[in-house]
Amino acid sequence: MSWFSNAFPVTPLALGLEISFAVLLLIALTGFLNHHYHFISQIRDWVSLPASQHTG
Repeated sequence: MSWFSNAFPVTPLALGLEISFAVLLLIALTGFLNHHYHFISQIRDWVSLPASQHTG
């Protein structure tokens, strides 16, 4: 299964821990990507502004 199964016997508890760990990892990853893309779009908006508005 994964590295988790090597440390714990395959019981419903270990399986639930592994699933919840994977879900948390997925949520953290998507949250990071959303923040990252939002940051990139902000930079793109800032760059597309006229140069006269940059100094201010």
